[in-house]
Amino acid sequence: MDGRTVDARGMLCPKPLILVKKALAGMAVGERLTVLLDNETACDNVRRFLQDHGGNPVGETADGVYTLRAVKAQGVAGAVADERCELPGGVAAAEGSGHAGRTGRAGGRPGQAGQDPAGVGPVSGATGVPAGGMPAGGQGMAVEVPVSRDRRPGGGPMAEAGPRRPAVVVLNREWMGTGSEDLGRLLLQGCLNTLKELDPLPAAVVLYNAGVRLACEGSPVLGPLKELEAAGVRLLVCGTCLDFFELKPKRQVGMVSNMYEILQTLAAAGPVINP
Repeated sequence: MDGRTVDARGMLCPKPLILVKKALAGMAVGERLTVLLDNETACDNVRRFLQDHGGNPVGETADGVYTLRAVKAQGVAGAVADERCELPGGVAAAEGSGHAGRTGRAGGRPGQAGQDPAGVGPVSGATGVPAGGMPAGGQGMAVEVPVSRDRRPGGGPMAEAGPRRPAVVVLNREWMGTGSEDLGRLLLQGCLNTLKELDPLPAAVVLYNAGVRLACEGSPVLGPLKELEAAGVRLLVCGTCLDFFELKPKRQVGMVSNMYEILQTLAAAGPVINP
């Protein structure tokens, strides 16, 4: 069976990932796929996506070109043929190729919303959100814990009332509010220490622009962020932003994400909290 080739050289995330998803949507099970890239972050994104969907990618590097070879696995078509891919794709096109970032897989912690991301590259999607909306983790909790105080994302004493979309928190700077930055830094520390006590917990915390500094060495809020992650809250750290500030080696918490996953997470959220 003839294979297909996606030439994504010269492209930054999430464009290569979107092209790979579209290619897989039109491929037969068992058909071979070759992806050419010249960006390490994009290569990592695509490799993780293929791994998460059973493609068993094999890679090699020569003359600055990353080559990934994989075989389409059973059941991938539904995950990649969805028209939901078009919205993030359109945004990426509007913003150009300036969104380089890599995405880590959700780790499968108990109660984590979206444990097997399906639409975001290495991650593979990252929210595990069906076309209609509610993260699968939240729906499961409504059945598992009908009355007890379940603090996992999407759980809680009101879960028996029916599925609901858990909140997502956005951190795009190093302080909270406007006015005094010194005061804002204190407020943000108080905010995150309080956030980990909420019932239910948010589904995710998204960090982008200067907010990525909060996930790096020297951050005064690494403690509460690590506690949130340990409790099952997904921490998405913008890879493009880490690259821009040259902070990628200093990241201490969260998974490196990209614009596709960030938009997918925000679009599927209930309340979006931007302190």
